[in-house]
Amino acid sequence: MRRTIAAVLAAVAVSAAAARLERSAAGPRQSPARETPLHKGGYLNSYIALLKSDLKSRKSGFIREGLRLNEKEAAAFWPIYQSYEADLQKVEETRLLVIQDYLDNYDRLTDDRAKQIIKKKLALEGQRIELKRAYFKRFEKVLPGKALARYLQLEYRFGLLLDLKNTSEVPLIE
Repeated sequence: MRRTIAAVLAAVAVSAAAARLERSAAGPRQSPARETPLHKGGYLNSYIALLKSDLKSRKSGFIREGLRLNEKEAAAFWPIYQSYEADLQKVEETRLLVIQDYLDNYDRLTDDRAKQIIKKKLALEGQRIELKRAYFKRFEKVLPGKALARYLQLEYRFGLLLDLKNTSEVPLIE
């Protein structure tokens, strides 16, 4: 388990280092207030690639190693997990569209447009929570309480790792 966490953290670090190298190769660094928005510097493509990358594909290995399910539990859990991941991917794709909308409007962002984007983001967070609630009911039927709690902890930890990487590349609103 610790090796998996270390591998995920290493992948995040390598990805962050690659983004820094990419930025430094582009020329002298501008002041933070004048940095090129992600969509103009090509970093959104890095963000999208990360979501579909080796780091994302390591998630099931991270979950598998952390859960340590017996054969019967695993047989019942993994099909539900795959369905959850497919549904979660739909929410993530919509999230990418919201990020793209933000980046497309970054230079000319108005107060009203910022509020619209925030409302979309909050709606997506609500969708994620509802998705988790719906799948919790399904997982609850096939996993004992401690295994279910452990799965949710692992899911949360992995999500934090991805969110840390992803949010570090989106510029703050000026």
